[in-house]
Amino acid sequence: MVALAVCASIVVGFSGLGRADERPTGPDILQQLRSFATMGSVLYVAAHPDDENTRVITYLARGRGYRTAYLSLTRGDGGQNLLGPQFGEQLGVARTQELLAARRLDGGRQYFTRAKDFGFSKDYRETLRIWDRQEVLADIVRVIRSFRPDVMVTRFSPQPGGTHGHHTASTVLAIEAFKLAGDPQAFPEQLSELTPWQPLRIVYNVGIAGTGAAVSLDEGTGAVKMDVGGLDPALGESFASIAARSRAMHKTQGFDIGYGPVDRIIEVLIGLAVETVVDQPEAVPGETLKMRHTAITRSNFPVRWTAVRYPSIQRQLIVALDLRPDQPLVRDDAQTLPASTPPSQPYWLRKTGTAGMFHVDDPSLIGRPENPAAFPIEYVFEIGGQTLVISGEPMQAGDSVNAATRRQLDVIPPVSLRFVPSVELFAPGAERPVTVELTAARADVSGIVQLEVPSGWRVSTASERFHLDQAGQRATYTFHVTAPAQPVTATLEGSVEVNGARFNTQRIEFRYNHIPVQLLQPVARLKAVSLGLAIRGHTVGYLAGAGDEMAGSLESMGYTVTQLTGADLIPAKLRSLDAVVIGIRAFNTRKDLADHVPALIEYVEGGGNVIAQYNLPTGLSANWLAPFQLHISRDRVTDEEAPVTFLAPDHPVLNSPNRITAVDFDGWVQERGLYFPDKWDEGFSPILAFGDPGEVPLRGGLLVARQGKGYFVYTSLSWFRQLPEGVPGAYRLFANLISLGK
Repeated sequence: MVALAVCASIVVGFSGLGRADERPTGPDILQQLRSFATMGSVLYVAAHPDDENTRVITYLARGRGYRTAYLSLTRGDGGQNLLGPQFGEQLGVARTQELLAARRLDGGRQYFTRAKDFGFSKDYRETLRIWDRQEVLADIVRVIRSFRPDVMVTRFSPQPGGTHGHHTASTVLAIEAFKLAGDPQAFPEQLSELTPWQPLRIVYNVGIAGTGAAVSLDEGTGAVKMDVGGLDPALGESFASIAARSRAMHKTQGFDIGYGPVDRIIEVLIGLAVETVVDQPEAVPGETLKMRHTAITRSNFPVRWTAVRYPSIQRQLIVALDLRPDQPLVRDDAQTLPASTPPSQPYWLRKTGTAGMFHVDDPSLIGRPENPAAFPIEYVFEIGGQTLVISGEPMQAGDSVNAATRRQLDVIPPVSLRFVPSVELFAPGAERPVTVELTAARADVSGIVQLEVPSGWRVSTASERFHLDQAGQRATYTFHVTAPAQPVTATLEGSVEVNGARFNTQRIEFRYNHIPVQLLQPVARLKAVSLGLAIRGHTVGYLAGAGDEMAGSLESMGYTVTQLTGADLIPAKLRSLDAVVIGIRAFNTRKDLADHVPALIEYVEGGGNVIAQYNLPTGLSANWLAPFQLHISRDRVTDEEAPVTFLAPDHPVLNSPNRITAVDFDGWVQERGLYFPDKWDEGFSPILAFGDPGEVPLRGGLLVARQGKGYFVYTSLSWFRQLPEGVPGAYRLFANLISLGK
């Protein structure tokens, strides 16, 4: 049972995007035939991936046959990742694919705005301040005018109360967009491609824990109860089961391109299937694409395949042949990928945005879950005297069973660049080597590699020639860079010139079993930080948690880092280490840690130093850190600019070897910390206090205990975000943690 309530102050009353290889199955076509006979469309609006009520979407799309879509204002890039080390933009890309996988199951379509998930927000007014309120509002209006829903559904109350600020903000903006979408005076720049559209009603999906202010479901309150149970008539599966499979796609925590519900129905009713495969899912600009086009029909209805068109280069392959039932018709072709084609990169990540918004140059892309095809294809057929045009794109040959994991064609440069590491620390005025790693995508590539530095920085040699013989070959090139005399943070960029063309992208690839391989190609940049930093000790053992880049950051500070396993937590191996650092959520995710805590305590008592980063309270026993007692709450400080109070100003951790001041807490990103302890053993000394506006400062973000001859530190500050972002003060304070007792 689900309840819907009319949002306050709204007038009363009661029609896509995705991958070209997502052709309807038999059950899908039955649903689409039902949808074709049903007049109605619903747009569900919330803030994040996994906020949507998949039971409602499944029921509306599959049970009632309505055109149904989910508008997630963000892509979930500010959250946590339980599967791997991807955070930030990479996590947002993965969660985008998870939402598309969910929609393939529940029958909905998927849209987004340009808003960033910048982390937990306690106040919707803060959210609207960090987001560009007008730009997000414009994006919601654009989606309404594009999708043209009859009804809008919000997941959260417009009244704040016990939920994420992003949640409340999503409904506040949805209500405002509902009022504006039909007004031709609102966002008139959209009307060159869209027309105003006024939905008839907006309702709130009430009765769900954690969605905001409570709503009475008694009669006479405006609430309507709707039974979302039952079986999908096409699949014979319960809506609840389908919704559960859809929701299960959110493992880290859409679908018209050029032709409509009618053309798809015709396509499947006559058993028409068409695809284009390429041997390799990646191509360099200027290369020849060798494509195999295949079409087949399963019916006796006359179908003539007339042509294959390539809109981006205004060329076509003439076919002019009749299809025979169950006899594949194959045509091979080769076309040149234009030399001007840029390397593939998610459209919302092509330009640098703000803390709260992605920057998108092309307004027509706003709302789309993915990029348009890098090399679009149109298949032209004649059926019963009518022309049917099916849109497609080249796909990787291979797994036809799990089509959802097949790769689209990505455009890549002949050479990719990477800085090793991605953050480099300089003493003011000092010279340091900066290493650029090149990787060849093709054999026999020659050119020039260059390093660009901003004003005030100096580089000994700005460019070097290179030659790479084999595809996949790597080579490193070193530039000697001198920092300015004063502390400063800057961005250095690398590029290569090959055959007169300039390329400047890094290659980041990650794989999960439930989504296609994801390739990101951001500009290759190095964050160079000139700061006064002193360290003591030399060797650090790192016990990885749920995934972060902390080990590399420690190496940038000058430490030799050894990756540890549970089997390494024995006195003989720990004795040689100056400190042991435990990664985020390690006590939640590792099975080889709890039994070795006594060995860590023994190491501390003998003069060692252990630094444990934050964990979730879920699943921790009362004595998980024995002999210390430590209770983890869900408290956090979300304001990265929250003032700091020094609770123990004379403690060594604030004075040696770096003297820490309030300036060291400038420039932090996303948050101060999360999951702060609220109760702790008297052996711990609280060092710092932070508080969000209007709240009592929290004292548990940095706790230090002296145990025997050594130290045990527990810290919920978000080091895993600060160090990879090159925040100077975070490096200075973390150096002091490692240096305790040295």
